[in-house]
Amino acid sequence: MAIRIPARNYLTFPELQDRWQCTENDLKFAIISGELKPSVRLLGTHTVLVWEQSASGEWEISEYHPGDLGYRLEIDVRGWQYLQDPIQTAAFDCKFWLVSDDRNPEKSEAPFSCWFALPAHMKLDDVKNTGVFLLEEVARYEAKHGGNLDSVKEEKILATRERYTLLTIIAALAKEAKINVNQPGKAAICIEDLTDNLGAHVSKRAIEDHLKKIPEALETRMK
Repeated sequence: MAIRIPARNYLTFPELQDRWQCTENDLKFAIISGELKPSVRLLGTHTVLVWEQSASGEWEISEYHPGDLGYRLEIDVRGWQYLQDPIQTAAFDCKFWLVSDDRNPEKSEAPFSCWFALPAHMKLDDVKNTGVFLLEEVARYEAKHGGNLDSVKEEKILATRERYTLLTIIAALAKEAKINVNQPGKAAICIEDLTDNLGAHVSKRAIEDHLKKIPEALETRMK
């Protein structure tokens, strides 16, 4: 039975990784560099932050709100917020503690702003598990960096096709040598001995892993 699923306005970390055919570290680097901004959903009371400019011209979080307020303002925040200003802690890790409902919020001494503080620092693993990428952010990144996406996808298709071709050749040679690849464990032992005789050892486990992929390759090429 076909059912209508509500449209989503975001992708998860694994979904974007699959869409772009990239590694986990590729996404992490894009986030750390500030080129790609993930979002998290806030529900509840959060502190509104205000910036002040130091004598050196650097922007810093003000301890108090300017004007007549004299205290930090806390308001109820609900919805997706962009993670801001990643603090790099390792080659492929960083932490966040600032968010905003604006992708590119200004830092100013205005009494009210759209900057909020998270209750605790969020690491990239937290982002991977609970964060998302809004579709408008995905579209923005693809418009700016999408020139290589088609070539990446094409390379992946060629790599898969080449792998299936090699597996088909292995299956044909194994059949000629009366090696039953439908029993990958036993076949791997036999082929391991052949590689030893060749002077180029390949482990039984590695051979077995490849043999297990033969049925999929044959099914694809026989369609």
